[in-house]
Amino acid sequence: MAKRHYHETGSLRWLDVELLPLSELAQRIQRSRAGREAMGSLLLVVPTEGELHEVTCVAAKAAVNGAPEDVIVGISPQAARVLEFAREATAFERIREESPELAHDAVARREVTARLSAAQSQLENALRVVLDTATWMRHGRKDRRLSAGSLSALASEIADAKYASAPRLFNELLNRVSPSTNANAAKNLLLKAMVTKEDQPRLGLTGFPAEAGLFLSLIERNGLHVKRGKAWRFIVPGSVGEDLALLAPVWKATDDMLRGERQRPVAFSEIFEMWRSPPFGIKDGVHEVLGIAYALSMRGRLAFYRSSIFQPGLNDLDADYLINDSRDLQLRWLELDDASKRLLAGIRVAVSEISPSLDEIEDSPLETARALVAVFDSLEPWTKRTGRLTSATLEIRNVLRHAVDPNTLLFDELPKLVGEGRAPESRAEVAEATGRVRVALAELRGRFAAMCSELRALVLRELDVRPGAATSSLRARAENISEISGDFRLNAFIARLARWTGSDEDIEGIAGLAANKPARDWTDADLDQAKIEIASFAQQFVRTEGFARVGNRRDKSHAMAVVVGLGGQRTALSHEFSVSDDDIAAVNDVVTIVETAMAEGTPQRKNIILAALAEISSRYMGANVARRPNEAKRIKA
Repeated sequence: MAKRHYHETGSLRWLDVELLPLSELAQRIQRSRAGREAMGSLLLVVPTEGELHEVTCVAAKAAVNGAPEDVIVGISPQAARVLEFAREATAFERIREESPELAHDAVARREVTARLSAAQSQLENALRVVLDTATWMRHGRKDRRLSAGSLSALASEIADAKYASAPRLFNELLNRVSPSTNANAAKNLLLKAMVTKEDQPRLGLTGFPAEAGLFLSLIERNGLHVKRGKAWRFIVPGSVGEDLALLAPVWKATDDMLRGERQRPVAFSEIFEMWRSPPFGIKDGVHEVLGIAYALSMRGRLAFYRSSIFQPGLNDLDADYLINDSRDLQLRWLELDDASKRLLAGIRVAVSEISPSLDEIEDSPLETARALVAVFDSLEPWTKRTGRLTSATLEIRNVLRHAVDPNTLLFDELPKLVGEGRAPESRAEVAEATGRVRVALAELRGRFAAMCSELRALVLRELDVRPGAATSSLRARAENISEISGDFRLNAFIARLARWTGSDEDIEGIAGLAANKPARDWTDADLDQAKIEIASFAQQFVRTEGFARVGNRRDKSHAMAVVVGLGGQRTALSHEFSVSDDDIAAVNDVVTIVETAMAEGTPQRKNIILAALAEISSRYMGANVARRPNEAKRIKA
């Protein structure tokens, strides 16, 4: 056991002791590999074929030549005793396991068990003697005779050399290869707190449950979680205060690894394998905790992936993925050149202008890409589907829709799209590219509102409501004829008008009724159908108003008819029309003007005015009949 190394680093390491025949020594050294638990091997040679001690020494020296540093060969003149007691212990164990006669003979079972215990005790004593008298050989080192106690110092020496950059992590629950079930349960809770409550002191952990103890010993003690501004954040070791755990080399090596593989996402399992290997030798139990701490502290330079699909951030589901299989979560390094930085800054400003709520976007590709995708995600479903956009905006929308990688989105697909096939390089090209992004985002953000405005104008026009008229008059007209048509869909249309405020929500309700679909399912064809249905509803609305008296309701419009016959026309012209209550005041104003003119003139003057009115009426009546045949929808029978 490497006791001193364990005391200094908190990581328990040891050398496996193996006994093997001299004939198998060379082959065993050739296939020597340190496992995930032991850091090396002490190979104790046993003369199974009666080899002399001198012959064993020569053969061992030849075999150890070229062996790895963590493989040590030991020979002892007392090694033959081990073989004798081992054979005896093996024989008694085989008797106990393979003799059915012992099942019904308690006395014999006790005797065999006692003899087996005695043989095992003798074997252990023989091994202790062999270890105390053995000479240990290492490649390139002088042969040494070490007592059993001195082997611990040798193990620490090997551990220090092999794991020179091992961090100092003092937690016996997790800093091991295979933590217990209870320790893993506490680790899972800690990981979820790390990704969901990073901004809270102590990650929101209160009291001293097991997960809080893990946080204090592995994170807080080592200065990985500190307060930045008004919130708490994970930071790079040593960037604030002293790096007590010596984790800075681990972070740097991970940075270098990801930077070298920046063309692809790197799985956490690959990172953990590097951490597990020399010169770090980090135990498996703490991999996930340090992995999440690293990812959160470097979020500005990393993109997160789950099963090779880009994720805007880590959440508790990612913690579960990491625990179950670290291959399912990946990280990718984001590298920026000067042109990319300018483009990134321009896009960040464009997004901030379109969405003021995203004004405080961090200066990083990941945060900018997240904000850009957030703008797209906040669009109404119809805007994400419609083809009624400019071609440039359609292309940018399609790129945002299929965005899975911030690197590819910001520095490949989007720049080539707005830069006409290649990424912009000069300041002018970058400015032009960001301008196109800004225009596209503005069009996407305002398209649904513009469509609602078109539908709103259609409703008001078909209902003969003047622009700027008070909404109360339309509500009063709708309330006057509510529930008298006998048509459920028309009644629903009238009910919506009775609550009309002119908002986009009102238009969504009316268009949804007309299209028989909620707004989230609209397509361009649905809107075309909705426009026709709205015009039909409006026509039925006006017609129903003409028969309000049938339902004992007050007429909100007034029917009039004019018949004019002039000498130049073969037949008299007639025209029927309706005037709403809102227009009566305007009609009275015109009447007052005409009456004033007639009152001030002579009888001949009055005739001239009447003739002029008849002439004007004939002209407009003729124009209406010839040019607006559909106007009959507002004429009362």
